[in-house]
Amino acid sequence: TEIAVPSYPMQPEGAPGPAWKLGQIWVMEAGGSDEPGILWAGTLPGGLFRSIDRGEHWQLVESLWHDPSRPEWGGGGYDTPGIHSICVDPRDSRHVTLAISTGGVWRTRNCCSSTTSWEPVTDAPDIESIAISDLEMDPNNPNTIYAGTGDLRFSSWSFGSAGVLKSTDGGNSWRVLGRNVFLPNYPAAQTTFSQYQSVGKVVVDPNNSNRVVAGTKTGLYFSYDAGENWTGPCLTNPYGPASANPHRQDITGLLAVNQGGVTQLYAAV
Repeated sequence: TEIAVPSYPMQPEGAPGPAWKLGQIWVMEAGGSDEPGILWAGTLPGGLFRSIDRGEHWQLVESLWHDPSRPEWGGGGYDTPGIHSICVDPRDSRHVTLAISTGGVWRTRNCCSSTTSWEPVTDAPDIESIAISDLEMDPNNPNTIYAGTGDLRFSSWSFGSAGVLKSTDGGNSWRVLGRNVFLPNYPAAQTTFSQYQSVGKVVVDPNNSNRVVAGTKTGLYFSYDAGENWTGPCLTNPYGPASANPHRQDITGLLAVNQGGVTQLYAAV
């Protein structure tokens, strides 16, 4: 069954930022178990939409859209910013954390009403990049959140990786992991333009939270101690960036699925 498409309201004359027009639905997520029928959609140019009737109608979350900092969000590999990751706390659906392509990680603890407020949580000076490509909430402990940095798209406007961000207190504070593993520059240029590394996908093993997998532009990396150390890259073919005939190895999809107590890992390259 085809459902409605989110649409932006009429743009006031002289409003800052990009045009108020749907460019792309980047991600869709279901609400928590305490909110049946709720759907979320993250879009380009940076609008967050919410449906309370399984997608029949959509409402722009104006509390985020009208944040004074929104016109400063950039697009990275795209011309406009995008919301590409939405995590709803399974313990309380009023707690929502999301990532914006070059706007960092944002969260609310009082969604969703006219009084909903949002705050950026990755503006600390020791975080070199707030170009976030993915968010992953530990399925065994929602207080633990991982964020992959860097733009997954190849573009001369892309931002390079600064490692994997990790919070163990629901986003109050963050550490940068793998800073010396996930370096900003792509190791083998595919064109005459500079290219950059990205941690585009992160997943946590649902059967063992110490096992974390990062999908990058150069293949898969594995951690067996909750992100403290990493091994890789793991490739599906012999054409990695260090080979005589390098090909792109972008991990564009990554799932860790519990199959009767055994974790199956699926990667799209």
